Amino acid sequence: MQRRILVVDDHPDTVGLYVMVLETAGFEVQGTTSPNRALNLALTTHPEVLVADIAMPEMDGSELATLIRSYAQTRAMKLIAVSAHAFDFSRFVVPPGGWDACLRKPVDPAMLVHTVRTVLGVESSGTFAALSDGLSDAPPGSKKDGTGDP
Repeated sequence: MQRRILVVDDHPDTVGLYVMVLETAGFEVQGTTSPNRALNLALTTHPEVLVADIAMPEMDGSELATLIRSYAQTRAMKLIAVSAHAFDFSRFVVPPGGWDACLRKPVDPAMLVHTVRTVLGVESSGTFAALSDGLSDAPPGSKKDGTGDP
């Protein structure tokens, strides 16, 4: 059975990237650009993890996380905060129980997979290793991307 993940970010390209990366790693993923839709999906589909952008215009990720933790059926959901604000969370409300993990944008795809697996208590697999090798920060022309020598 695949583990279910919910992704919300107000940038459609970011949602698409996170969904693709997490699906490649073997997760069942739903993504949305709307925090209100994310709340609805959380209540109806019961994902195990929410990956939420902090700064969104409709509702910030902390507000969404607080709402998710207020419902019995979603209270145990793992919460991963994503922010481009260098972890300046002082201006945001921390949801009850806090964040299970925090990531800084731009998020390295391999780190996203690793963080989701960590909050779920899942061992890294060959899929993660392959993802790490295929999506590295190595410059073009290095051995990492298979186009040449370092």
